[in-house]
Amino acid sequence: MKPQIHHLGAEYCVTGSCHLMQLKGLNITKVYSNLAEYWDKEAKDLLSHGDHPIDFKGLYAVSNYRDHQKLCSTSGPAVILAGSGMCTGGRIINHLTAGIDQPENDICFVGYQAKGTPGRTIQKYCKYPGGYVYLDGEKKSIKANVHTLSGYSAHADQNGLVSWVESIAEKPHAIKLVHGETKARTALASVLKNKGYNVLGRKSENCKI
Repeated sequence: MKPQIHHLGAEYCVTGSCHLMQLKGLNITKVYSNLAEYWDKEAKDLLSHGDHPIDFKGLYAVSNYRDHQKLCSTSGPAVILAGSGMCTGGRIINHLTAGIDQPENDICFVGYQAKGTPGRTIQKYCKYPGGYVYLDGEKKSIKANVHTLSGYSAHADQNGLVSWVESIAEKPHAIKLVHGETKARTALASVLKNKGYNVLGRKSENCKI
């Protein structure tokens, strides 16, 4: 994923800048930078040609609130990579509030947006004239262009979760599904039950660990 983000950033940074302001993202980027010997062939090839996969001209780290506030009022083209993937809080809210009602802006979602989150609302109602979303209690019209890039979620799908459960050396006494939307959770529970696992209902409060 890093080389693709790099090229996306480089394209925009010809006339603008790219700002990484997700704190976990900043920390993991430092870790990756120090582990170049473990990069894949594509990343190493880029580096050998002087094209650093996760560092390029125009890339800025926004690590403190003062710089974040300054960025919110900055004009001109820029790519902003911010946290809270479902737009439920954090610094991304400030940037959305400032730019979601401007048609010259673009919003890219690179992760799943759960039902009931502002991110899902933006995805759904950007398609309708007069679509809007509430951000920090403020009603904002959705006039920016909204894009969804699938395939980048770090969460396992149903097959991945089932494989993980089956790989556990000692069969679990019970499994309690506490995360995910109802339809997907119910389907996963059914698959696990069919494989002989004891799956507890979500309302079951007691579970011996």
